[in-house]
Amino acid sequence: MIHSILKCLWGKQKNNRTLRKCLSTLYFLFQRNKRKIQGSNNKIAYDGAYLAKVTFDIVGNGNRILFKPGARLSNVLIKMRGDRHTLVIGEDCIFGGGSFWFQTEGCEIIVGGKTSFEEANVSALEPHSRVAIGADCMFSYDVHIRNGDSHSIIDLETNKRINYAENICIGDHVWLGAHVQVLKGVTIESNSIVGIRSVVTSDIPKHSIAVGVPAKVKKRNIDWSRELIFDE
Repeated sequence: MIHSILKCLWGKQKNNRTLRKCLSTLYFLFQRNKRKIQGSNNKIAYDGAYLAKVTFDIVGNGNRILFKPGARLSNVLIKMRGDRHTLVIGEDCIFGGGSFWFQTEGCEIIVGGKTSFEEANVSALEPHSRVAIGADCMFSYDVHIRNGDSHSIIDLETNKRINYAENICIGDHVWLGAHVQVLKGVTIESNSIVGIRSVVTSDIPKHSIAVGVPAKVKKRNIDWSRELIFDE
């Protein structure tokens, strides 16, 4: 019954801020979202977003999660361990599954508007590190983006750690194929494509296609469209 009401109201909410707010609240309450939160001053704002089967697993203080209007997430795990993390999901984003994973303190994951994910797992793992994803990106399923290794590698000569986290930056209108992995310290510039099962370990310039393990640029001066175009 509730699902039918929500579906009926869906088409009427776009230009009505009050209805949009009420509808997003109903979604949150009745679409089997889960909140497991320990700590203080943790804030979740979802005014105008539509969440279904989203799990918030938070242990820490002062964490902030913001879903902007029109964002739609289902079957997503948001796991935070530590303090003062930030997750921002832009307007009209679509997530069909996956996870966001935060460790230590002060990490950020920012996703621009109109980006779509079939299933992606995005991790920010070390203090004050960041993963930034631009607008109008299209990510396929089983995509992994992580800015750290979760464990330490030690140089035996210096006895010091050599694998600290590094920020990741993905530009606007980037297409990642299925099973792609994006590793720490990488910048993927706008209007680029990364082919299926590639592992990105170095920067990819704009308007290019990169494939392989590790990913290498194979073609430049390209763009792409969500629309399937046929020549007449």
